[in-house]
Amino acid sequence: MVKLNNYSREFKYNLKLAYPVIIGMLGHTLVQLIDNIMVGQLGTAELAAVSLGNSFFFVAMSLGIGFSTAITPMIAEADGLKQQIKSGIFLL
Repeated sequence: MVKLNNYSREFKYNLKLAYPVIIGMLGHTLVQLIDNIMVGQLGTAELAAVSLGNSFFFVAMSLGIGFSTAITPMIAEADGLKQQIKSGIFLL
């Protein structure tokens, strides 16, 4: 039987690791909100353009964070096994 306590004791450590990413994403969201407020006073076409640009940037940033999150444990595993060639392939 799986106990929730086995997983919940890792929550504090996971939040400590995720804290910088959380702050970065909240900061980007705040900047996006302020951009929309400032540009929204210019007109609807301008607001649509800024919103579209922010959406593209958010997708690019999410992909970058996702790839770096996926590659980090692979590099750590290859480094732990002393496989420099394998860890170098992940960095290409």
